[in-house]
Amino acid sequence: MFSQIESLTQELQRLEEEKAILQAKVPQTSKEDDLEKEIRERLGLKKPGEEVVVVVPPEESSQEETSKEGFWQRFFKKLKFW
Repeated sequence: MFSQIESLTQELQRLEEEKAILQAKVPQTSKEDDLEKEIRERLGLKKPGEEVVVVVPPEESSQEETSKEGFWQRFFKKLKFW
């Protein structure tokens, strides 16, 4: 019985040490993830073997077309009443 308690106590201590090590790595991992995201977004870099896909939104109607329409016409058009 005593040896079992001692064994479990040692296991608990080992697990607590492992937990402390892992908790110390969490902020570092978070910072690394943030840094990687920033690098990817700002510089457009990628990891080897990855492909970068850029989705470009469709162009809005030209300024010339918009300037001919009044505010309410554009408003209703956006709401698809027109």
